Amino acid sequence: MKGLYNKSVEKACTHCANGKLSADGSDVLCEKKGVMLTTSSCKHYKYDALKRVPKPRPKIQPHTIEEFKL
Repeated sequence: MKGLYNKSVEKACTHCANGKLSADGSDVLCEKKGVMLTTSSCKHYKYDALKRVPKPRPKIQPHTIEEFKL
């Protein structure tokens, strides 16, 4: 479970357990502070790993015949 609780994740209201993303996705509705920007955070910040969307994996390039020649 070490990957879920990565310390390198920046504090942002989009990852906070106290906030919910607004319908249009531009703001976060915080239980503690009200309407907040998605990139902001406050002293009530509590990280919720299930709200973080991981980066997509890079596409794998197809192999060529040249790679398999000796």
